Parts: sequence; C-alpha cells; structure tokens
Amino acid sequence: MDLPDRCVVDSNIWMDLDAGGLLSAVFVLTSAKTLGVPLLTGDAALRKAAEENGVTVKGTLWVLDVLVDEAFVSSFQAKEALTQILEKGRRLPMVECQSRLILWQSGQVKEPLAVWG
Repeated sequence: MDLPDRCVVDSNIWMDLDAGGLLSAVFVLTSAKTLGVPLLTGDAALRKAAEENGVTVKGTLWVLDVLVDEAFVSSFQAKEALTQILEKGRRLPMVECQSRLILWQSGQVKEPLAVWG
C-alpha cells in the first residue's frame, strides 16, 4: 500500500528512541512533527528526540505560564500548583521554577477570569 509522503514515519526517529516500550512516544513525536505542532512532554528522552528532529517542545512550566498569562488561574494558584509539583519530586529546572515562584508570589500578573471562579 502506498502512503502519501505526509504519512511516512521518519525512520531516524525510531532509532533515536529506546525501543523498550516507547511506541506511544514515537507516535506522539511523529504526529507532532507531521502536523507541525509543539509536543508537550516532561520526558527527557522524548524531549531530546523531539529537539533533534526539529519539533518544538513545551513542558509543565509552559503550561503554568499560559494558564497565568491567559488568566485562567491566579498567580497564587500557579504558585501553589508548582510548589506541590516540586514537593512530589518532579524534576524541573530549579532556576526557572524559583523565578516563577518569586514572580507569582509578588502577584505582578493578571488575575483569573471571573468565569473560572
């Protein structure tokens, strides 16, 4: 069966990832690359493979930034969420986390939309 070029999986992606149960990672990476959309992940190996394949990668801090910037959550809620994430042992870049915690503690960001209560 012939597939259009946009459906062909780049075999280099398959080789870059560990074959130990990462079929879903390969799927999301190839989907993001094919669709030209960012990949949201906290997995270091997947992030590395995505970056090596020219896919934009976003993570937990980006999600929190967007939620605050778009006023879906308050700076206090974001600070509390990030604090809980860190307390559960999630490995995130500490310098970036600290700068956000300080910013969100200061309250120098938009407050959430009223509809989100």
